Amino acid sequence: MVSSLPPKVNEGPQVFINFRGKELRETFISHLTSALKDMGINAYIDSDELAGHKLDKLFERIKESTVALAVLSSEYTNSNWCLKELVKIMECVDKDNLWVIPIFYKLDPTTVKKLDGDFGIQLWNLWRGGRNRDGRILKWNEALQGVAGRFGLDSKTHGNDPALVDDIITHVQNALSEDLSRRENKRRRRAIYGIIILIFISIIFVYIYRNFPHLLYCRFS
Repeated sequence: MVSSLPPKVNEGPQVFINFRGKELRETFISHLTSALKDMGINAYIDSDELAGHKLDKLFERIKESTVALAVLSSEYTNSNWCLKELVKIMECVDKDNLWVIPIFYKLDPTTVKKLDGDFGIQLWNLWRGGRNRDGRILKWNEALQGVAGRFGLDSKTHGNDPALVDDIITHVQNALSEDLSRRENKRRRRAIYGIIILIFISIIFVYIYRNFPHLLYCRFS
């Protein structure tokens, strides 16, 4: 008999969703997180954090995740915090600790790469409006260029949001499977290296025992 219970959602964040906007949260992001959780994938967004926690807690969630979805929309560069999250995401990606999948939601990928139109103007104004005009804009631009230079999903090539959500889930599942396979391969290599080292030490011990037994007697007497 096939169980009718929904798949068990894994503990801890597997997918961190980086996005901007209340309207997007209540529509596309809401559908996306529900669909991921229906597939047993623990999707995390900022509203999942307990009230009272510091905003920096979100950086920990990014580091704990396996996949990050960067949902780039027209309002994205209006948010200082979204850009901070993206910088942290790309730092983890560069260290090979995180997969990132850019999603261009009703936004042309070339707009992100070239910082065209309002998208680029908003970024500039966000930096100019800050108290300290430091090097943040360089980090923001580097992160945007880094994520835009990776294979992503464009909403314009999908007929509707449900089709885009289905495609995202497929890519997330593939990334999680590949990450699991990579981690298992690393564990196997470490185990093999450990066995080789033990064998090597045993060979040395036997050689010393047979040819220089007095050294062992002196050592353990």
